[in-house]
Formats: sequence, structure tokens, C-alpha cells
Amino acid sequence: MKYRTGMALVAAMALVSTVWASADSTNQAPAQIRLEFDLVDGSRIIGVPDIASVPVQTAYAKMDIPLGQISTIEIGEKSDAAVLEMQNGDKISVALNLAPMVLETIFGQVAVDVQHVRRIHVRGGAVDMQGVVLHYSFDRDDGKNVPDRSEQGNTGTVCNSKWTPNGRFGGAYEFSGPEQYIGVDDHRSMELPAEMSVAAWVKIDRTGNGDVICAKGFGGGESWLLDGYGGRFRFVRRQNEGASYVEATSAQAVQPGVWTHVVGVADGERLRIYVNAVETIGQSYSGPFDTNDHKLSIGSRQSRQGGYDLHLVGTIDEFKVYNRPLSAREIKTMYESPSQGTGL
Repeated sequence: MKYRTGMALVAAMALVSTVWASADSTNQAPAQIRLEFDLVDGSRIIGVPDIASVPVQTAYAKMDIPLGQISTIEIGEKSDAAVLEMQNGDKISVALNLAPMVLETIFGQVAVDVQHVRRIHVRGGAVDMQGVVLHYSFDRDDGKNVPDRSEQGNTGTVCNSKWTPNGRFGGAYEFSGPEQYIGVDDHRSMELPAEMSVAAWVKIDRTGNGDVICAKGFGGGESWLLDGYGGRFRFVRRQNEGASYVEATSAQAVQPGVWTHVVGVADGERLRIYVNAVETIGQSYSGPFDTNDHKLSIGSRQSRQGGYDLHLVGTIDEFKVYNRPLSAREIKTMYESPSQGTGL
């Protein structure tokens, strides 16, 4: 494989110079960055790192490359050699100069030496977080509140749902009946009359209960909706005060009991839905979509203006809302994170 070393080096140096100008001396990683270590023995560790950049030596220079600009680090047979795949698709061959890294995991702090690592995945990097208005990792049980990892402060409220450590990546929330959901108060950041994306990992255990992943509004009056409908995944947006709607329905069927990555995208012209990074093109549209002051509900929605009785029987992890359309490449990168794991 041919690596675009020269081009990537110039880009990386430009990026690094901006980080050097703003980074503090502790080199602490931004709160949204997480690392997933595939170890040589086949196990995995997931956590928040204690560094914000990776010190490397290329054929041309020494530099610190920000974690937020990296997608994966492939460790060579000699642990001091690696290939960095950047968020923009470039690849750089480097020599690593990494001390053991400390990760904050759901089990506490863990120190990892690079000689025991086969591959490092960076999650929550610069591209991944651009335009995020809501991000729930669900990694910890925070009682009645769910912290928002975006900059918008859209804290969620747990309504009868149960946290589990056995999510797609770390923790997640389980839903099993009516009136079980996570509610998010209306906020201007989620008034999305034009372009948007909503993404989640979901495991539907039993279909036919409404199968709601999320809804902004009650039945028939949603600004947007992501659910399972007729055994397939669906993304819906409404116009003209609910009088009309457009939708995208996946070609792939729901597979009960299987973790599935689902993304709904409104790109300004069409709705699209991606299931495990495979796209189905939905209906075209023009003009703005409806907005409302209804809370966003995750895991259930109201049928008309009754109770929250259209619900999911299953589990949701890594829930995100963006104020822009994600590209097919970004969605593929999100999907191709490591297979299901719970940390250590």
C-alpha cells in the first residue's frame, strides 16, 4: 500500500501547530476522546486517555500529533513502529515514542504499555464531534441524570430505564416497557429545521412494540423520529405542522438480539438511512421541516398525546445528534469501531 507520507506530514504539521499554541502543559485529552486498545492477547481495553497527542518520529521530523486528528494506530511487530490512519484518510508511517498510557475505564485507572497493543482506535475525534449537539456515551451509571458530552449541556433524565455495563462500547441503557425512556428537555440546539443526523447503536430484543429509538415529539407530530417499523429501520421528518412527512426505510431487516448501528441523515435534498454503514436512499424533500418544543425521548415516544407507550424492548448505546449531515465515509468510520466489548 502506498502511503501519502509527504501530504499527510504537511497536514499533520499544520494541525499540530495549532494544538501546540493552545494545549496546556498537562497534555490532558479532551473529554470527548476515548481510546480502544486491541491487545495482542485478543482482549480489549476502552477508556479516556491521560494524553492529548501522540509523540512520533517520521522520516522528516519529530512531532506531536493530536489524538483528535487520528482514526487508528496500527502497531507493527516492533512496538516502536506504527502506521497512523488520519481522520482525513491519509496514512503516516512513524516511529512511536510512547510511555505507558493511563486510561480511565469503568473499572478504574489502567496503565497500558504499547508493547502489549496491536491496534488503537480513537473515538470522538475532531471529525466525529464536529456539529454534535447531543452525545450520550452511557458509559457510567449517573443515577437519574445522563451527562451530555457535547458542548450544549443537554443533560438527559432517566425515566424508569435501567443502566447496564454490557453495552456496545462500555455501558448502555436497557428499555423493556411503557414509560421507560430517557427524556431531554427542548433546547435551541435541537431545533433542526434543515440538515441533521441522528446515530445510535441499538439492540432490539423483541419487535412490534413501537420499536422507538428516539422521537422529538408525540406520534403524528414528530419533528424527527428514528424507529423500527414493519421489521425495518426508519427515519422520519415532518413538514407543514405534521400534515406531511418524508421518510427513509432501510433495505435491511431488523435482526432481534443483534447490535446494529443506525444513522438517519437529512442532507438538504433527501433523507437517507444507514444500517451498519449500508445506505438506503429515502424520499426527496424541499423546504424546512417542522420544529417543536416537545422533549426528545430516547427508547419510547407518546402515541398522539397519551403516555409513552410506543417503546423499545432492547438496549441503546452511543446516542448522538448532529446539526449537519454526516458523510458516508464518517458513518463507515463510526461503524468500523471494534466489535462489541465491555472494557476489560
